[in-house]
Amino acid sequence: IADHLICNSILGVDTGAYTGFLYVFQFREKIYEIYEEICGARLTTNMGRIGGFERDWSDVAFKKLDTFLTDFPVAWKEFENLFERNRIFIDRTVNVGAISVEQGMSYGFSGSNGPNLRAAGIDYDVRKAQPYSSYEDFEFDVPVGKSGDTYDRFCVRNEEVWQSLSIIKQALAKLPEGPIHADVPDYYLPPKEDVYHNME
Repeated sequence: IADHLICNSILGVDTGAYTGFLYVFQFREKIYEIYEEICGARLTTNMGRIGGFERDWSDVAFKKLDTFLTDFPVAWKEFENLFERNRIFIDRTVNVGAISVEQGMSYGFSGSNGPNLRAAGIDYDVRKAQPYSSYEDFEFDVPVGKSGDTYDRFCVRNEEVWQSLSIIKQALAKLPEGPIHADVPDYYLPPKEDVYHNME
């Protein structure tokens, strides 16, 4: 969401509309505040661990997330309405900068470039094809475009934001009650034989 929020609002700026960027950018700050509450960092986060997070989330983190999940969808819908059927925006993005399937594949589009490939018509998302980190436990669609042009990339990212919001809500609903890491030590030490080597 933090990525697509910037990609699409900056596209608005590039096509002559600054308002959308100013409006939704505040929500990127709110995402950073959630990160900061969870792990102390805003951009260079270091919170994920094998099996989950390094610590339980505070009540403040959950409150910030709940506020975001309430306020952001309203703003994102307004943002979409500002652009998706705007004649000026459409004229400046439809059939502009199209990326074909062949180009996308030869450029190795994947990961953060995934929306570019999906906008060209490739129905592929690694989270569906080879699920990891429990993505197999969530229901979500993979938005796919047709022409691979700038407008299709914009629409794919918009829909991916909605799918991400749905995944977050599903994850929250499946989160068990109570402290999760109550019996987990603060750190692990490897066995001594893995640390010291006989130098003889």
